[in-house]
Amino acid sequence: MTQNIPKYINNLLYNHECVIVSGLGAFIVHEEDSIIDEDKNLFTPSKKVILFNPEIKKNDGLLANYISEIENISFEEACVKIADFVNKILIKINNGEAFYLEKIGVLQLNKSGYIVFKKEEELNFNPDSFGLNSFYFPQIKKQSNTIQPQYISGIFVLLILTTFGFYLNKKMYNNYNGINTASFNLNINTNNKYNETAGLYKINVSQVDYDLYKINGTDYHLSTKRCFKMGESIAAQLKIYNQGKIRKKNICFLNEKGLEYSDCYQVKNVFRQIPTSNNNLIIIDKKGKMRNAILVFEETELDYDYLIQSNVVIDEVEEEKKDDIASRFLEAVKTLTEKSDLSIDNETENEDERQKIEKIKLKQQEEAERIRIQKEVDEKIRLQKETAERIRLQKEEAERIRLQKEEAERIRLKKEESENILTQKKEKNVSIIVGCFSSEKNAKNLVFQLNKKGFKDASIVGRSKNRKLFRVACSKYLTEKEANKNLKNLKKEFQGAWVFNKK
Repeated sequence: MTQNIPKYINNLLYNHECVIVSGLGAFIVHEEDSIIDEDKNLFTPSKKVILFNPEIKKNDGLLANYISEIENISFEEACVKIADFVNKILIKINNGEAFYLEKIGVLQLNKSGYIVFKKEEELNFNPDSFGLNSFYFPQIKKQSNTIQPQYISGIFVLLILTTFGFYLNKKMYNNYNGINTASFNLNINTNNKYNETAGLYKINVSQVDYDLYKINGTDYHLSTKRCFKMGESIAAQLKIYNQGKIRKKNICFLNEKGLEYSDCYQVKNVFRQIPTSNNNLIIIDKKGKMRNAILVFEETELDYDYLIQSNVVIDEVEEEKKDDIASRFLEAVKTLTEKSDLSIDNETENEDERQKIEKIKLKQQEEAERIRIQKEVDEKIRLQKETAERIRLQKEEAERIRLQKEEAERIRLKKEESENILTQKKEKNVSIIVGCFSSEKNAKNLVFQLNKKGFKDASIVGRSKNRKLFRVACSKYLTEKEANKNLKNLKKEFQGAWVFNKK
């Protein structure tokens, strides 16, 4: 089907720099470098976009071979489909309309009669920058490390209180009648303030259990929802963002093609493992039941500084190598949410383009729907005609068979009638005589005995003129030849048998 050809072109452009549509032109992948605009504080990632050259029309076989393989048809059939597809495009654009190629762009004729192409702005054929959109990054103001004089007295008082508290704690510990318990290193953040910074972080995780993954190199464990990824040291991307006033966390894995982190699952909770030296650890749950524990966790939040110190975040830039632009870029990545805000001007321009493309899409959808309905009507009419024709042929065939049967019956009756007439006209005048009797009674007795033996034509065929004898025949024939032929066999039983012609 020709409507799938734009999809095939799109698929090929991810792996080939040029896809030629025979008779139309060539779609060429062009790479654009990333841009950092310091004046606007705007970062635009590198991407690959589509250009169109109407001068390159000679078929190189790439698209036709791809269609042939995907649809399991011959190369020649694929070429015919491409030609049909190109013909539809040319008819539409020659009528002054635009032709929308899904996930590619729009083709139309300009005032000079040349084919012009407008690509879809959101498309990016560069797998290295999948998932990274253009975004604005704020300037970072350098903070002074000088301690203000008014804070010195406060720090001094805090130091005295800390020393006194340590003394009391040590005294209480010495007076404590200790119990043999497990040794824990809780490392709890008493201020409950974590540096859980929004952003995208590349990490490696290992599966501990279903829906539970450990961030390698840390004691962080992520509890997910309906995630069944199995293995150790799995490359993943941790996504922290704000959804309204709610902080959300997702863990994303590479998709089947291995091109982008699009296989995402919600992180329900973040836990930190509590280390213990006791292998026989017993815990009490909320219902007061004692249970054996393998791992003990405390619910916590992710600390970005801790991740950096643990060398977990991949491809981070060392602090001493950061310049001002790089710092601002990393800060922007950390504060990046699901969708970066664009400027009002860009939004307006993109909105106009989107509306234009949407109108073209809507028009094509309406046209496709009209064609579909027309095809359904045509198909219904065709089926009705076929049904009517089939019924007519069935009636004709039934009538023909009926007439043939009537004709055959008429011929049969006529033949039987002719045979009866012929039989009536012909008499069997030739007989084989097996006995002569002066007594009619004796002659009849012989006829009776012959009938019992199976001679159905046995009868008295008259009397002789001289001796007045009654002749008894066992069988009758139309000709003497036929009678003489059977006489030989009958003489074995009737030795005195002879042929008599009534004529």
